[in-house]
Amino acid sequence: MYFGGKIKTEKTENGFAHYVQGLQELKPQEVTVPSDPSSASFFIAAALMVEGSDITIKNICMNETRIGFLKVVKLMGARIEVNNKKNICGEPVADLRVKHSSLRGVKVPGNLVASMIDEFPVLSVLAALAEGKTEMKEIGELKVKESDRILSMAEGLRQCGVEVDFGEDYMIVKGIKKVRGGQLINTFNDHRIAMSFICLGQVAQKPIKISEITSISTSFPEFIEKFKQIGANLSNHTNQ
Repeated sequence: MYFGGKIKTEKTENGFAHYVQGLQELKPQEVTVPSDPSSASFFIAAALMVEGSDITIKNICMNETRIGFLKVVKLMGARIEVNNKKNICGEPVADLRVKHSSLRGVKVPGNLVASMIDEFPVLSVLAALAEGKTEMKEIGELKVKESDRILSMAEGLRQCGVEVDFGEDYMIVKGIKKVRGGQLINTFNDHRIAMSFICLGQVAQKPIKISEITSISTSFPEFIEKFKQIGANLSNHTNQ
């Protein structure tokens, strides 16, 4: 093992059993942590939506259990190049080049839901601008996140003029060419709701105001700074 630990694995009737010996002396190693696909999803979404965008996000973790969002947006027509593939500390890693794209609505495959459960809020933002309907089903887990994310996103999108149908474990978003905006969106103190509507605000006809941004620090403290670096138009509405 990478740190020199002794781990034994045996196949059982129910899968695999792993045995770890206690009180081992481990070897110090340098570890490179790949970039988080969930955090990257907001930059991917913004680039896909904003005309003229062409950005590269480096060293993204490409583990199959983490890239459901990438697979779905590609089904929607996203122009994403996967470059510089490599393996770092046992994880597949790559650079993603993302360009503005015209998207179409899709039915999200059920087998991808688990690998993108945190990305559904920002996916629903992309769905708002896609041609046709995007159907997201088997997503009941979203109701027990930092907020009821099905309800949070549906309410915010409806405020912005987007047609949304939703229930206990599904959401269907009908895309429109232009999102109205001009609303104060309640984030319900949920970082992913806040970041998703910040993304949508970049293409709305009128500015979108966010009820708070402090929740963002729970997962991505540098989000606002990094988002501005790629050209995002953000301002503090409390001073206006």
